[in-house]
Amino acid sequence: MHMVTLGLVTAGIAACESDVLCRFPENECTCELCVDACKSAPCWGTPQEMDALIRAGYGKRLMMFVLPEGSFTKTPERDFEQRVEVLAPAMTNKGKRLKCGLRPHTGGSLTVSASSFGRCTFLNDKGLCEIHDLDMKPIEGRVEHHEIGYDEAIAIRRKIFETWNTPYGKEIVDRWTKEYFR
Repeated sequence: MHMVTLGLVTAGIAACESDVLCRFPENECTCELCVDACKSAPCWGTPQEMDALIRAGYGKRLMMFVLPEGSFTKTPERDFEQRVEVLAPAMTNKGKRLKCGLRPHTGGSLTVSASSFGRCTFLNDKGLCEIHDLDMKPIEGRVEHHEIGYDEAIAIRRKIFETWNTPYGKEIVDRWTKEYFR
């Protein structure tokens, strides 16, 4: 097992200064609970990781989440005027890529019906991540596992979310949007 190393400095986040993303060792757990996580939603990565996937030709297999600034904070206040866009592996359902959209009546937040959720596009029929052995698996999928509690999982996602609310994160989203978002 080795500890996580990230290009968080590139994403505008100080690297591993008591960072939640650096506290957990990487794992390769393939237990039923961990694989079920991949069957219900994709893991998130940093802008640098999604940029690497785009450059490796996987841009068509990504999707965008649009969330209000302030998401994953301990206070219920969210700024629905300021949105943060996050790229992640696409969700699929019966082999079809799902599309998620904005609904103006919800203040511009991402809305996805419960029936829209599906497995990660990179989860193969054997229950394994097809980009894991390519060293391209997003950070959330590399460090989360069945022993991590809810608060820790939210802290990991919050830190990843913060990396997207940077000039570098916005640049990656803009480039992806111009090429793949239709």
